[in-house]
Amino acid sequence: MKITVIVNTLNRPESLALCLESLRKQTYKDFEVVVVDQSRNRRSKAVCKPYNLKYYRIRKRNNLSVSRNYGINMAAGDVLAFIDDDAQAREDWIERIAAAFSSEEAPDLIAGRVIDVSDPENPVTQFQNGIVSSFGYTEDIRPSDERRYGKGHAGWYLRPMGANMILRKQAAVAAGGFDEFYEYIHDETDIAVRLIKNGGTAVYDDQLIVEHNPALGRNRKKRGGTNWFALAKNNLYFALKNGTGPAPLKILRALWRVLGGRGPYATLLQMFVHRRIWLVAFVFNVLKVTAGIAKGFNGGLLKRRRTRTFGEPTEYVLFAKRHE
Repeated sequence: MKITVIVNTLNRPESLALCLESLRKQTYKDFEVVVVDQSRNRRSKAVCKPYNLKYYRIRKRNNLSVSRNYGINMAAGDVLAFIDDDAQAREDWIERIAAAFSSEEAPDLIAGRVIDVSDPENPVTQFQNGIVSSFGYTEDIRPSDERRYGKGHAGWYLRPMGANMILRKQAAVAAGGFDEFYEYIHDETDIAVRLIKNGGTAVYDDQLIVEHNPALGRNRKKRGGTNWFALAKNNLYFALKNGTGPAPLKILRALWRVLGGRGPYATLLQMFVHRRIWLVAFVFNVLKVTAGIAKGFNGGLLKRRRTRTFGEPTEYVLFAKRHE
């Protein structure tokens, strides 16, 4: 069994350096690393230079699903371990992955625990045994021993957080990879739901831990900020694509996902009423949400579903620092 760690990075060279260093310190050494870089400059490439790894730079567009699919295509491993560029793996991370997939009853997907260490003095659990409904409602923290959602239960499914997500490559390829309509938000959730609906198995491992120091990026334009366009677009698209029931009812429930009390309009209104944003920002973000809903509706109802095809894997490159 071979393991490929995939790191998708965007304009975070300092964070990437810490991530790669955490991988260098792993107790289990037989794995490769693929770095897919969508940065505007070459600083991340320089960070990768001291290591034996596979590096690919995408210059086309800022889309995490596209980046993830490039990583899958470059991976020679049987198991794909995704970690965010602003996360650091515990030293036994790869060792636990190898043990889990060595078993005859190995799953197709493992979701691991994510600890937010942005305040080093007060680390908090950011993700633990999360689930998602077929209409995109999520719960990020649940009892770690709850197992029934790994095969779907009452319209809810186990989901991973992209910062700590392990996939069997064969299952990911069979599912067509990541849906590239999601530039960010629900990309990992969507593939998990597809895998489970197709008969795959998903489990949560509370001891498979990465530490996350959330950096600014695709969805975080500033600390505490949100990419409202992507949030609205992808929530509606996910609900239309994965929701269940007769078509008219499914469409109404999907629209309620973005128009109802837990949707982005209601959230923005609450923020404005409680003076957390100014009027200009409120109006601007409402327009962003409206544009996102229009695109998500079009994508969910009118666009043909596209799946990725993947080529033959490249040579397996054992990860190490070159001077060691």
